[in-house]
Amino acid sequence: MIREIYYELGARLNRFSQKMPLVDDYLLILQEIFTPEEASLAIRLPAQPAALSELSGRTGMPEQVLGAILERMARKGTVFSLERDGRTEYSAIPFVPGIAEFQLMRAEGSDREKKFAALFEEFEKKMSALLTPEMMGQLEGMTGSPFARVIPVEEEVCSISQIFPYEKVCQLIEQEDCFAVAKCYCRHHADLMGRPCKVKGVPEVGCMSFGDVARFVVKRGFGREASREEARQILDGCEKAGLVHCTNNVSNLMTFICNCCGCCCGILRMVVKYNHPRALAQSNFMVQANPEDCSGCGDCVERCQVQALALEHLTVRVDSSRCIGCGVCSTGCPTGALQLARREVVIEPVRASDPFVGILEAA
Repeated sequence: MIREIYYELGARLNRFSQKMPLVDDYLLILQEIFTPEEASLAIRLPAQPAALSELSGRTGMPEQVLGAILERMARKGTVFSLERDGRTEYSAIPFVPGIAEFQLMRAEGSDREKKFAALFEEFEKKMSALLTPEMMGQLEGMTGSPFARVIPVEEEVCSISQIFPYEKVCQLIEQEDCFAVAKCYCRHHADLMGRPCKVKGVPEVGCMSFGDVARFVVKRGFGREASREEARQILDGCEKAGLVHCTNNVSNLMTFICNCCGCCCGILRMVVKYNHPRALAQSNFMVQANPEDCSGCGDCVERCQVQALALEHLTVRVDSSRCIGCGVCSTGCPTGALQLARREVVIEPVRASDPFVGILEAA
């Protein structure tokens, strides 16, 4: 029988915006990651980073004992830490995005990683068997706004008259001061399960973080530090491979960019399987096709990660209900038959007062 403490932990993590069903398969995952002592502590942690002195008063634990446990949990990726004013502060983080990704970001291929990947695979399979497209629509309102949104391929929006700063990846990167890169959690998970990525030419590292999150990733060994220039080069490589840029759903204070494919990424797989593009925040663009320029080569169909394109009578057809406005298809079109155009309704992401909104949302 799974101990009650893990149900309480699951309920605590569900106070973040992205929630998980408190079924046995999920609780088994938590049991694998957290010791009972760590689970008990995680339940009492705030969502915003706090100093040891404050957390000691909150938990009733001596600072020395508490600090040792929190340091162990930070190395495991089950709490977040940052350095501020010469001290280390700690906070809770959600299961997704957060805890789950950190379990595989080191990409060590260890027995621990394999066990976690197998448990999560079993959990996903059982949940997938229960969900229907109708249920996905009903669940949409229960989880709040999507935590991730699409950033379009930059060269495809440069010809559009009005571009907002949050729509240009180069401007988002320019405002950051620390960069970290790591192997993609989703692709490593797929590799461990014997489902290697189908996209050719994917860069070795494609998971990127910025600012305080990047500093955490580097300090705790989940990835390595990178320069701004290397970050740009990795993004260029991901665009050439046909990957979709996704970042946290705010207009400022970017904390991560994932470079996603439809065969490995959990979110894009949901888009494809359930025809549910609202699983992430679409960009404010969508692709438009000029049939007269289409050669019928099918390159765009192959590059589209959400199956929004098809060939009919050797001419491309766009399924606007699936298009997420990434621009990946248009960069691969040899005749220029596909172009991004702004949607009629523009949705601006919210501004964040601290860098963790969207990935470490207040709870």
